[in-house]
Amino acid sequence: MSDSYSGGAAYCDTPCSGQFVNDWDGSCSATCDTPHVTATLFTGISVCQYPCDANEYLYDDSSCDTACPTYFDTVITDSRQYCQYPCVPGGSTEFAYEDGSCETACPWNTVVIATERVCESPCGYQSTDFIMDDGTCGGATCNSPGGTSVDYVQDTYKGLNICTFPCGGDWLYWNGDCEASCPAPYTQNTIATENFCENPCPAAGDFLNIAGTCDATC
Repeated sequence: MSDSYSGGAAYCDTPCSGQFVNDWDGSCSATCDTPHVTATLFTGISVCQYPCDANEYLYDDSSCDTACPTYFDTVITDSRQYCQYPCVPGGSTEFAYEDGSCETACPWNTVVIATERVCESPCGYQSTDFIMDDGTCGGATCNSPGGTSVDYVQDTYKGLNICTFPCGGDWLYWNGDCEASCPAPYTQNTIATENFCENPCPAAGDFLNIAGTCDATC
């Protein structure tokens, strides 16, 4: 602000005629962009304010908090601290992933943080465990469920480890092959939506007969 005098009286004048005075450095701006807030002094001067204390973060909704949670971006400009949602704000169109990307759908856990939506891994934040097709956490290794001997396919999505069924709607055989059918005498085993065609003869070296029995000799 600047001082002016008239008839012995002192006045506080705005240096930004027709504009906002930014309260953090005294500069002028034509608009006061969110998340900053506007105020009008009793003298009619329009001010654009950073409303938080020095130890707080300014959120997209103009609220203040002393912490900036995971999935949000910390931005520091001069002495001002901002906690910014990396996706379209408003909590209705996108989900933030822990790698900083945004999607309109979330295949895992939907969590609301500070009115915004994030897509959380069922294995926890920054976990290296594998996420299974059914949305559960499979642990440190990528193994198929139900005691079958064939491992799933390891992959990554959004920087997270995922463990996927390799056969789509077909049958996964014990040797890793994918086939459209699982005829007798093999054993059909469906876990959730995934089909397994299993050898009913678990002993090494046994022969599977057409009748479905297992014998050491053929």
